[in-house]
Amino acid sequence: MKKVFLVSLVVLLFGALIVPAVGTPKPAEAWSGTVTCSASELQFSVYAGVPTYLLGFIPLDEGQTLTLTHTGGFLESAGWTVSDDAGWLNEDPLFGVVGCLDRSQDVTVRVNTDGLAAGTYTATITFKFTTCATKTITVPVTVEVIEPRVVG
Repeated sequence: MKKVFLVSLVVLLFGALIVPAVGTPKPAEAWSGTVTCSASELQFSVYAGVPTYLLGFIPLDEGQTLTLTHTGGFLESAGWTVSDDAGWLNEDPLFGVVGCLDRSQDVTVRVNTDGLAAGTYTATITFKFTTCATKTITVPVTVEVIEPRVVG
């Protein structure tokens, strides 16, 4: 019984010393990977009074696509989230991981014009990243809501 206990204790201590040295990933700040975005800005032109969403949640247009691309080590990846500072912008998806398995990921941006009068609106989309050298990417957005002209 003492022999089994002693062997178990030695194995446990050996595992406690070796496993952390082998299984510990690099610290996030040491990772060299970077993420870039396919566009430095987005511009939309829409007509006032023409809905861009059906029932408030079904998109009626294709929107515009931003592609996030990760460059870096083979096993490096970056988790990300996206947010904006306007109630009339929608991004899909809102989070993801780019890098190790998928080197790039598309994010669709749409404008919800419900309640927007004719005029020019601006906003900023912000991507925040973990475990890579890139910490944030911002993309300015300009939306021109055009008053339709009546001919006749």
